[in-house]
Amino acid sequence: IIGRDSRVVSSDPGRADTIMLLYLNPGQKTATLLSIPRDTLVDIEGHGQEKINAAFAFGGEELMIKTVSSFLNAKINHFVTIDFDGFVKLIDALGGVDITIERPLIDPKTGANFSAGNHHLTGEQALAYSRSRSTELADIGRIQRQQFLFSSLVQQKLNAQYLGKIPDYFNILVENTKTDLDLLTILRYAKAGLSFGADNFETAIVPTHADWIKDKTI
Repeated sequence: IIGRDSRVVSSDPGRADTIMLLYLNPGQKTATLLSIPRDTLVDIEGHGQEKINAAFAFGGEELMIKTVSSFLNAKINHFVTIDFDGFVKLIDALGGVDITIERPLIDPKTGANFSAGNHHLTGEQALAYSRSRSTELADIGRIQRQQFLFSSLVQQKLNAQYLGKIPDYFNILVENTKTDLDLLTILRYAKAGLSFGADNFETAIVPTHADWIKDKTI
């Protein structure tokens, strides 16, 4: 799952601000969402060592998939690339998402302005919440919020009621994302996820450290 740092598709693909790998294990009926911090230093074919989000700018989905596959030694079967507008439209189509915020989150750069407590987020609000880096954990904090938002969507929307609406969501997906998934494949995965249950959905973050900082005493 690739999140582009752009609202407009152009000749410049932008960089991948969000990089997630969703792993479904039908045998054990579990699902894992693994996030890769965008500044992770990796080998990118033809470009040497670079931050992993640069792979998308250098070669789009093809090079990003190749880079992530090599980095994690994992086979990637499908991809979804979504920009800001597509994210907003998908969240709104799902009826928004309910989340609990433990402490105020205010970030003029993304438009996030949330008090502590329970909130029902629209697409624009969910985008502001998931893009903010205005906490002490910076990008890792943003990843944690993205995973929490994803987990909340799974818990609230992965049920029989929404399963019947997947063809409608698929049209939005096609219009606002780039993916090699077809409707039948999405339905198959959704039905499998429905049998897993939200309790069998886990999240993880690839551990990293700042290799590019020259002064290790900072």
